[in-house]
Amino acid sequence: MATPSQVQADARRKYNATGDTFFVDDDFYDLIYEAETILAEEALVIEKMYESTSVANQRAYAWPTLAMAIKRIEYDGSKLIYSTFRQDDQETISTTDTTSSGTPTIYQLWERNFYLRVIPDTSALVIKVFTYDRPNLQSSPTSNLDTPEHYRKDIVTYCVANMAMKDGNTAVGQQYFNRWDLAVKRAIRWQAKSRGVDGPKRVKNVDELPQSYSYGLI
Repeated sequence: MATPSQVQADARRKYNATGDTFFVDDDFYDLIYEAETILAEEALVIEKMYESTSVANQRAYAWPTLAMAIKRIEYDGSKLIYSTFRQDDQETISTTDTTSSGTPTIYQLWERNFYLRVIPDTSALVIKVFTYDRPNLQSSPTSNLDTPEHYRKDIVTYCVANMAMKDGNTAVGQQYFNRWDLAVKRAIRWQAKSRGVDGPKRVKNVDELPQSYSYGLI
């Protein structure tokens, strides 16, 4: 993973501004965060996996803080199936017992929580959540960026574009912004291709397959 100091050095060298005090560290922290956020929101380039544990009789669990979207959830090593609340209603409308516990097989999403059905009956089982994340705002020159290494040059391009604009060099700034726009489009295509999807705007959901499942109500 690249670091803020590496990105800053590359951007300064490209703009011939090594040692120029007109550009300070905080400028680059902000620009790196902006570039990473755009790449994350447009191309879903930051993929993470989080682990937590189940709590008996607790149905709702919070999303990871930086998660923009959830790709997959596993409970005690088994994949859970995404379900809408309408599907949940169809299954539970036939019984008044909606508090039954057992081993969850499905989940729903609402207000940055995921809801398990059935409700877990066991504590301390591992829940893995696979997500597409937003970046952290960097504050250390040696910390790792959240964006994969192969987007480092694109982030440098974004920094140089903004350096030129701050310097009043609008022609050069616009040239680099044009390069940045192409880089974002390339990232969208690459991420789509790497997931085997039909187009750049749709993320293939592993749960969108014909499924049959049981709640295992007890």
